[in-house]
Amino acid sequence: MFRPIWLCVLVLFVKNLTWSSPGQLENRIVNGSNASIRTFSYHVGIEYNGTYLCGGSIVTPRKIVTASHCLIERPFVNLYKVRGATSIVSTGGLIFDVEEIRQHPLFNNKTYDFDVAVLILAVNLTLGPGIRVIPTQPKGVEIPDGYTCVVTGWGAAYWGGNLTKQLQVVTVPKYNTQRCAGFHDSNVTDNMVCFGYEEGGKDACNGDSGGPLVCNGYLGGIVSWGRECALPQKPGVYTKVSNMVDFIFKD
Repeated sequence: MFRPIWLCVLVLFVKNLTWSSPGQLENRIVNGSNASIRTFSYHVGIEYNGTYLCGGSIVTPRKIVTASHCLIERPFVNLYKVRGATSIVSTGGLIFDVEEIRQHPLFNNKTYDFDVAVLILAVNLTLGPGIRVIPTQPKGVEIPDGYTCVVTGWGAAYWGGNLTKQLQVVTVPKYNTQRCAGFHDSNVTDNMVCFGYEEGGKDACNGDSGGPLVCNGYLGGIVSWGRECALPQKPGVYTKVSNMVDFIFKD
């Protein structure tokens, strides 16, 4: 089943999730481990109307990058908040108002092509412990097959699960794009990149949508979609950040 990786959470129910869609009632990125925001301090939570929605990444003191599918049918800018400097979902840390939302004009909500959005904060972040910028991968850079990157998030530990309280991290290798497209029976475009293991077992899941995939210190991907979570020969699909640099940093 196609999973978008954002969580539409009401109490503990999950709806229409792809890359970050939790499975049942559980707690994390699949087969990940506890992570500290001091280590992954570019990671933030995006909330809408007081409820956790998706992950995001700090790319400048004023800009948060996330997945465009997270914002579908959530048009009221004043209801968005960004929570940073905390390892615990929807708890503690610092909360920031959002001034503007920019979804990629070519975003396709059926194929998830161009699945990227930028939240412009009302004020610049003060960088420090728990709050820092992650550089984006340079324009046009391709990640080689087999190269390992790290994904962080508060998503479920299995398909259909609940959000994790503690931030999680997992390492996944780059998966060959052609094989990925064949296994998913869908159009994996040039704006997407796949990560995961042939045998499955480690993956992002429900609730991780919009969060960062970081490769050698650079934001290389945005959690976008997948088929359930951590299935064999069903790697996760991420927005390719190196194709989105112009949009992300447009004034």
